[in-house]
Amino acid sequence: MNGFTIISKLILFTLLIEGIGFSQSDNDLDSLYQKNPSSRPVINSFDYYFNKAEKAIEKREYVIADGCLDTASLIALSEMDELRAANVFTKLGQVKTLLGDYSAAIQNYTYACDLYEKNEEFILLTSCHVDLAELFRKIPKHDIARDHIQTAKELYTKHNLSDTVLLIRIYNRSAAINQESNPNISFMLNDSYKAIELAKSIHSDYYVAVSMNELGYMYKNHLKITLSDSCYKEAEQLWMRSGHFEDALYTMNNRAMLYVHNDYNKDETFLIYKRIAFLADSLGIFFTLHDPYYYLYQHYLDQGDSAHALKYFIKVHEVDVNTASIKHNYNLHNLTAKYQNKKIQDKYNDVNEILNQTNNELSTKRSETRNLFISIAVLVILISIISFLLIKIRKSNKILLDKNKEKDSLIQEIHHRVKNNLQFISSLLNMQMKTAIKPEESKSLTEASRRINAMALVHEMLYNRAEQKGIAVKYYLEELTESLNTLINSDERQIDFELDIIDVNLDVSDTISIGMITSELVSNSMKHAFLKIEHPKVSLQLIQTGNFEFQYTIKDNGAGFNEDIKGENRLGLRLVDIFSRQLKGNYSIDGKNGFTYTLTFNKKK
Repeated sequence: MNGFTIISKLILFTLLIEGIGFSQSDNDLDSLYQKNPSSRPVINSFDYYFNKAEKAIEKREYVIADGCLDTASLIALSEMDELRAANVFTKLGQVKTLLGDYSAAIQNYTYACDLYEKNEEFILLTSCHVDLAELFRKIPKHDIARDHIQTAKELYTKHNLSDTVLLIRIYNRSAAINQESNPNISFMLNDSYKAIELAKSIHSDYYVAVSMNELGYMYKNHLKITLSDSCYKEAEQLWMRSGHFEDALYTMNNRAMLYVHNDYNKDETFLIYKRIAFLADSLGIFFTLHDPYYYLYQHYLDQGDSAHALKYFIKVHEVDVNTASIKHNYNLHNLTAKYQNKKIQDKYNDVNEILNQTNNELSTKRSETRNLFISIAVLVILISIISFLLIKIRKSNKILLDKNKEKDSLIQEIHHRVKNNLQFISSLLNMQMKTAIKPEESKSLTEASRRINAMALVHEMLYNRAEQKGIAVKYYLEELTESLNTLINSDERQIDFELDIIDVNLDVSDTISIGMITSELVSNSMKHAFLKIEHPKVSLQLIQTGNFEFQYTIKDNGAGFNEDIKGENRLGLRLVDIFSRQLKGNYSIDGKNGFTYTLTFNKKK
């Protein structure tokens, strides 16, 4: 880490001490300190923020930990305590990795390495290179990962280090990197057996389990199913015996995935996932992978056990929401930090203005040569600052662009989940319909299922065509009429559908309204209009009559509008009226010479 970076952090820390910073970290303790003012820590206490960060990590509150560690790093740098600062940067690297901010994690680990090397803390330096190797393995950038693990091996040998746990970690990570990047498994096996031998020498079930888990993963990739299964089982037993239950659950999940990917032992797969769910609940472990719950949900859904299926569907939802919540909180934390940095920048500008005025007063008393020298120096500094700010702005723009892409991806995922949820509800209605005794009940459930499918189709199209704006109405109505014909036309009569639809995209709410009107009227025609018609036909037409004005017509050649049918379908006609009004359109119904519905509405700008 260069001098400019340290000085920048010191300036920021000074401004924070003057009243801008630290408020976010202390908000949750304000009520406690009001009751007991003497318990309030000193605002720049390194131990307070570092310990608070460690407690937050234990509770998986990584965003809080990130803020506390940032503050602790500023305090350590202000006190010129480089070793403490290096420890904070290492911890920050771990937290940033957990939050998925790999770029920031690499930066913090690099700062820590520089400081450890400067202070000749070779054990900590070696450990930091192991952390970097693991991080680059995850990205994955295996060439860089191999460089870091090789550096760690060289440091350990060169400085005659004596730390068995550290050496075990080196061999374990070396095995993992070789397993993923080197087709020759002998290198991976050699490192794994060395790690196991060392772990057994210090009676560490935990590190033996780590190596067995890596061996299981390697054998899985080389399709040695029996050996992989054996290694995973031994890792599970060792982790359970040593009390590392969460690690045991993840290894169980690895073994279950081994069975799933190789279509092997399905009954055992079900039992493994049931055991993961049971242990997670009984031990109070929040299992962050949704694979077990989703597998159990699908299993019970296939079995027709809707109660258990719903239970595990809720579990899947909880895991996904928790993951999304952590990302959201971290993004919110970064946005808040940017807002605070704006305040800091304003304060910095005020201070800088005062300094410039003072420099101007002093410069008048200096010689011409001195003045020239100062002018050149100031120019160089300004160019450096401007260059730095331009680079910073460019990086910020890239981050915002990435966040935008992430937001679009999340919106697409929401439409996917809404579509799945609607289809799940429709499936439940179909299951209930099969158990219905009375025809009226079955008919009502069929109608409800049809209406839900009309809405689900919109979200399916949004998910499959996320790049376009709005919904392609022509494609939607084609899909909808085909779905209605399949669902309602139980007699399989040949009904001719004529679609004359203009190519236009409408927003979600307008498309749903068009779809619900079409679903009600077309289904009504199919059920009642063609009882005595030899060649039944339904026509749909959407034309543009003005800049933003459209006319939508639904017509059949059936028996015409029947007042008795109108009484039977009050709900359907009421829905047509509601959705026509929702489009803010004017509509008319003609029951002569068949049935004709005409709607005029304006497209939203």
